Parts: sequence; structure tokens; C-alpha cells
Amino acid sequence: MRHSALAFLLLSSCAGGGVGAVPRYPWVEDHGLALAREELVLDVERDGSVRVTADFHFAARASWRDRVMTFPVATPRGATRDFRAELMGSRPHALPVAPSEPDRLPVGEAAETWDLWVPGAELERHGGWLRVSYAQPGAGSFAYTLKSGAYWSGPIERLEVVLRDPHARVAALWLEGERVPTRGGPRVQVVLVDVEPDEGVRLELR
Repeated sequence: MRHSALAFLLLSSCAGGGVGAVPRYPWVEDHGLALAREELVLDVERDGSVRVTADFHFAARASWRDRVMTFPVATPRGATRDFRAELMGSRPHALPVAPSEPDRLPVGEAAETWDLWVPGAELERHGGWLRVSYAQPGAGSFAYTLKSGAYWSGPIERLEVVLRDPHARVAALWLEGERVPTRGGPRVQVVLVDVEPDEGVRLELR
């Protein structure tokens, strides 16, 4: 599998402006934060709904300034249920979230986008760990946007994708445009390193 792209957040900045040009895809990045690790868990329920839990471990390349991060939810499915964002640690810290419009950086077609208000001091206090979770009901294809992970400083150092399919609903799993064998098992795990995201994850459901 080619190591060219995967992860999550599109960002806009509060104060200070940390986005700058780079001489390669995706041409702009936030120089202040790197995405050291992303752990994406997709739980497929009996009715075809998909529950998403995405954990992001950020490492500071500059000061831990305040940011507004914009999270895109991919088509072809529509609205989410129970969208939440929180900083993880011994005492999780819930973040304010609100529906938004796509902002400065292109991540492809989105069913909806959410703004997350992330205080830099709190992100540092929680070791850089941020969790986003939601459910997306429906049937047929499901997609998760990874492309926006390219906009952090450098590549994603480690990307782990876990598919849990106890009811055997998934007919095919595609990661960055390439099919991943599932063999009908209840759990599939894929790990990539040094990834510059370009596409995403897609599930075809029976």
C-alpha cells in the first residue's frame, strides 16, 4: 500500500496565524502542530450505522496556542448523531463544538463540518490527545475523510485504522484508494507510518 495520505482535521486559526506554505503537497501546513499519531476505530452496527472514534495525538512544534479546528464529515451519508469532541486524559475535558461551513483548505465533498474550539493550554495539559466521536446512520457506502490530516506539520507519524464488524455487514474496505482484505473477519487492523493523507477510508456495506 502506498504511503501517501490519511487522517482528519482541517484547520483554521484563532490568533497568531500558524498556517504557512510548504514546497510539496498539500502546499500549506500548520507549522505549530504535528500529528504524531491517529487511531481511527470504525464500529459497524447491525443496522448499518457506523460509529466513529478518532483519537489524535498532537505534538507541538511551537507554542500551544488556541485554535479552531474544523472537522469534515464525509459523504455519501448525511447528518451525524452524537457529535462530540474532548481532550483525553485522567480527566477528559469536553470541547465546545458547533456546525460550520467548509473553511480555507480543500478536503473534498463533505456532508457537514464541525468547528472545535481547542484551548492551547488545555491541549498541552492533556498531553496533546484529542478525541472526536460520532455516529453516522444509513446503509450502503460509508466514508471517512483522511485528507485533512496532511495540513499538520510534516507527515502523520503513525496511523492506525481498526474496523470492527461483528455482524459481517462490510463487503469491502478501501484505504487511500486501495482495497484492504477483510476475509469476512469481525476485526481488521491496518497500521501505516509517515503518511501524507490524500484520500480516506471507504466501506461498502451489504
